[in-house]
Amino acid sequence: MTHLLPPNLLKLFAPRPPLPFVRSVGKDPDKVRSKKVSGVAALLAEIREANERGIVEADDRDREEGEEKFTYAEEIKRGIYREQRQKRKKEEFQKAKETYKPADDPEATGDPYKTLFISRLSKNATEDDLRKEFGTYGRIERIRLVRNKRGVSRGYAFIVYDREKDMKGILIPCHAPTWKLNSVPTAAYKEADGISILGKRILVDVERGRTVRGWKPRRLGGGLGASCTRRRAEPLWTSYRRWRRRRIPR
Repeated sequence: MTHLLPPNLLKLFAPRPPLPFVRSVGKDPDKVRSKKVSGVAALLAEIREANERGIVEADDRDREEGEEKFTYAEEIKRGIYREQRQKRKKEEFQKAKETYKPADDPEATGDPYKTLFISRLSKNATEDDLRKEFGTYGRIERIRLVRNKRGVSRGYAFIVYDREKDMKGILIPCHAPTWKLNSVPTAAYKEADGISILGKRILVDVERGRTVRGWKPRRLGGGLGASCTRRRAEPLWTSYRRWRRRRIPR
């Protein structure tokens, strides 16, 4: 039916010119060829030349011509590297343990008995956040938020109060109808433990580095570790009653 169309419409149905021939630039996936693997004899001359130039390691240059190079197996190499790493870690640990002297720290200023230690802080917490939370217990003399060399918080801080009773606690008398005198403790050390700062619960403690003889932090083998976060064992009578309720139906 297209031959009955007028010439102006026949141009719309005219075929396109054929595609130009282009030489193939890759391998034919339908044509399987065997892989030719050559030997290493052709590379020996280049290796000797590189050895003469000093590109190869110094210990290779000390070997005589024709002498084979001694190498370890991969498993033995990993074992040697593991032993060297453990030895290096022990030396660093012993050196850090011997050089740990918190009393000589230039940043540790202020009375240690007025200093409150705060751990498990959020990385985004600042001195203003700590002053806002702990300023209610008493006047603060200094706040030190420990940071690394890049200025990122390490998650713990020290707060020095003007008075020791603001940190450790005092007894404020208050009158009640049933008692003539009550004592209500109010202190940062007693009340601030477990509060949330920027969505993360913190831990507080007194400074023990300069007040307790022979005390070491957890990274040096001291401290309580994770014992304070473990679930406490319930009394024997409580567990027995729970067992009886499961065993005896009602």
